[in-house]
Amino acid sequence: YPQLRTERVAIPGNANPAALAQALRAHAEVEAAQPNFIRQAVSVGSPNDPFFVNGNMWGLAKIGAPTAWSSFGAGNDMVVVADIDTGVNYNHPDLVDNMWRNPGEIAGNGIDDDQNGYVDDVYGINAANNDSNPLDDNGHGTHTSGTIGAVSDNNIGLPGVAKNVELNTYSMALVTSH
Repeated sequence: YPQLRTERVAIPGNANPAALAQALRAHAEVEAAQPNFIRQAVSVGSPNDPFFVNGNMWGLAKIGAPTAWSSFGAGNDMVVVADIDTGVNYNHPDLVDNMWRNPGEIAGNGIDDDQNGYVDDVYGINAANNDSNPLDDNGHGTHTSGTIGAVSDNNIGLPGVAKNVELNTYSMALVTSH
């Protein structure tokens, strides 16, 4: 592309495109270099979850979730979302498969394996009770976690906005006024 002062370079199949681009940028005659990654379509259809199918999840349509799902896919399980709320029912059938598990803890051994001050904090912590069990005692945190990242296409309940994220929770005291 001489008019754009741009060249497209073919590289061997076993080459590292990012490393090669970095090496090219080190040359004084190279203004910029970047890999030309090939992307695949990630479109997903509308979920089959009952509350979505029957129209009760009008909020998802209002924020454009179906358009986002069809344009960008269902999220990425490499993303961990922390929900700071009243906890979460980490055994809920719409949440259990998307719950983050602390890789530094061995569940049920009574030891603070990751040395963060909480014994067996497998799913997060409960800051209100200063313990390692973020089980929701109010219901609100389970609701918000579901809105964020409930499992989809399982014919249960509702889909989350980001259906493939991992959910981590921190339970805080729920303060109400009279």
